Amino acid sequence: MGIQFNESSKIKQTTGMEVGKQHFFKCSSCDKPLIDIIVNYPKVDTEWNVAVECCYCGGQSYEQIIRGMFIVGTNDEVKLSDIDYNSDPIIVRTIKAKS
Repeated sequence: MGIQFNESSKIKQTTGMEVGKQHFFKCSSCDKPLIDIIVNYPKVDTEWNVAVECCYCGGQSYEQIIRGMFIVGTNDEVKLSDIDYNSDPIIVRTIKAKS
């Protein structure tokens, strides 16, 4: 799903960003994998409380605290629809990928 740790040196070489912790989100109701969040600037002093809405059952992931700036990684089945930064927790909305 998304960027994997073994790719981190290649990512830093091509983008200049530092790959930090990777957070995996799955639905707390149906247990389907949704997205992953990769901290790309871990030294930025900011903290985010994040949850992901499930595109399969309408449920939601458990909340996770993300420290630093981040990017969202998707997979072949789930894509990013929207991010609501004005809510607490931040809500990442997903949609099913078209076949």
